[in-house]
Amino acid sequence: MAKLQTPSTVQFSFIAQAAGSTEPPEYDGDILTVHGVTQQELETAYAAYDDTSASFEIVMTDIRRKRDALLLETDWWGASDQTMSDAQTAYRLALRNYPATYTADNTAAWPTKP
Repeated sequence: MAKLQTPSTVQFSFIAQAAGSTEPPEYDGDILTVHGVTQQELETAYAAYDDTSASFEIVMTDIRRKRDALLLETDWWGASDQTMSDAQTAYRLALRNYPATYTADNTAAWPTKP
């Protein structure tokens, strides 16, 4: 396991894969933790990291993972004994559609949870 302080704008999956990890990285808002690699491998991958070298596919995978996690948090809203409000329905629809709003500079804001 290796740890590295990184800004939140870094594409974590890209760095973990470049370091040789096959496990998903963990990020706590300040520290990137990558299992299955040495500290040197992680530091080398981070030093070689370039925002423009992160492939579109990896970026989209990260976006979909975050979107899926946010949808999972609100799945209970749609339980048979619940009625979703219009705001809740709109939020979940915006989350499902979010990957289509992605632009190269990723300026599209995530939907706000009601």
